[in-house]
Amino acid sequence: MKVMDCLECKDLDRALKLTIASYMTARSAAFYRVCTDIAAKKEVDMERAKTALQEHRLVCPLAIRTELADHAGDFCAPVAPASKPD
Repeated sequence: MKVMDCLECKDLDRALKLTIASYMTARSAAFYRVCTDIAAKKEVDMERAKTALQEHRLVCPLAIRTELADHAGDFCAPVAPASKPD
């Protein structure tokens, strides 16, 4: 899903990207083999950020409008004109 013009959507999307980067850094760090607690905490933070963004997009008017516009063709199939009986 693309980022909307909503400032909160943009902030939550940015926070999610930062937590993903932080998690990936923790997973690839040399100390990960010794202490997985840090990576686990980063993973929880990442999941919380993802959930916050998903929950906001469920109620954000701009996100809902954009989502409906993106999928309008899925719901509105063209209707063939009715033929007249002879």
